[in-house]
Amino acid sequence: LEDKEKPFIVLSAMGTAINKSIAVAEIVKLRVPGLHQWNTIQTRALEEGRRQVSYMAITLSSDPSLLERSDTLGYQAPLASPGP
Repeated sequence: LEDKEKPFIVLSAMGTAINKSIAVAEIVKLRVPGLHQWNTIQTRALEEGRRQVSYMAITLSSDPSLLERSDTLGYQAPLASPGP
């Protein structure tokens, strides 16, 4: 993200790993200022449809035009810069 080779990253997780992917996203946002975030949450079927599990994808990008509309649910603007 910082060297502009990759315009965005996607962190994805299912079930109990979702909280860890959220923590990783927050750490990345603290270390790389100006990142826009787009979250999607779904339910996916496992074991031939016998079991459902939550799925979350977090997309981080310094370019908001790469994300879906920034005025809809799931969008988070960059963190505010810390004051002096």
